[in-house]
Amino acid sequence: MVVTIENGQLKVISPQDGSPAAQAGVKPGDVIFSIDKEPTYDLTLGEAEQKLRGPAGSEVELTLRRGNSGPIDLKLKREPFKLQTVAGRVEGGNIGYLRVAGFDGTTQKALSDTTQDLRQRSGNKLIGFILDLRNNPGGNFDAAVATADALIDKGDIVVVKGRKPAATKRISATPGDVAKGLPIVALINGGTAREAELVVGALQDNKRAVTLGTKSFGESSIESLLPLGNGGAIRLTTARFTTPNGREVQGKGLEPDLGVSSLKLAKLGHGEGRHEADLPGALKNPDQATTPPANAPPGATATPAPEEAPSVATGDMGSTSDEQLTQAIDVLRGLSLIGKRAAG
Repeated sequence: MVVTIENGQLKVISPQDGSPAAQAGVKPGDVIFSIDKEPTYDLTLGEAEQKLRGPAGSEVELTLRRGNSGPIDLKLKREPFKLQTVAGRVEGGNIGYLRVAGFDGTTQKALSDTTQDLRQRSGNKLIGFILDLRNNPGGNFDAAVATADALIDKGDIVVVKGRKPAATKRISATPGDVAKGLPIVALINGGTAREAELVVGALQDNKRAVTLGTKSFGESSIESLLPLGNGGAIRLTTARFTTPNGREVQGKGLEPDLGVSSLKLAKLGHGEGRHEADLPGALKNPDQATTPPANAPPGATATPAPEEAPSVATGDMGSTSDEQLTQAIDVLRGLSLIGKRAAG
């Protein structure tokens, strides 16, 4: 799982799919009070991460707090696992569900292969795709750019800002779209962080997807690991990214598109964990003023998500109890119908 330090507390950004933490039901926003009965309040992030790691087969005891509930004691067995960054299935006979859980060197090809497989399994009857980026804590920067490129035929993907103004550069999409122009609904939440937010911003600004869910985490720093002589390493923020239209992600997060006027989408819960702006020493957002997004898809209305909303457990995503997925399916069917009428 990916964690951070907030006000001296160790907090979960998101558990990774298939990890012991995800299997145990750990959620984004959970506060870890102790690791093997040792308090975490005076640990650095590196020290906490080291304590969470251990030999395969060993156990670690965690005491968590979720929202205003009492302490939750969990015992996790450390097990080796390889993150499957892309998985997919056909929903309702004609909708492709794509789960993207992270980004590594295999993600772009896996996304392309999975979309093709879903087409074949549906008998080439797909009407669109649901891209699930919830509880995706990010990963390799270049892999995330490649993933966004696979879904966008043209336009900019991201703007990277270095420490000096002259170091700013734009990264543009190359021709080709694995979805072949079919509508996309992207699911996001407070566990959608870092490089996953890069993909969300690219889809929004290029009007390539309708985004549903809750506000993303809000971290756009690009870090480098610098090795030290004693065998350790330090993280150094070397750059930061914004969306193609210049919207700042750092400390603010990305609001989903909550409304498609003809479909009346606007149902959200309450109580999700804090975001990057709440962390001590968080980088300041030069565009902190809240303005309605200018990138909403045609016919959509952008509505600010609530500051607090519940995070779905990784194991519940895609299940019959996943209300956000149910809404996304309804919206996608509506978008497909509108598209057919417009073409017709």
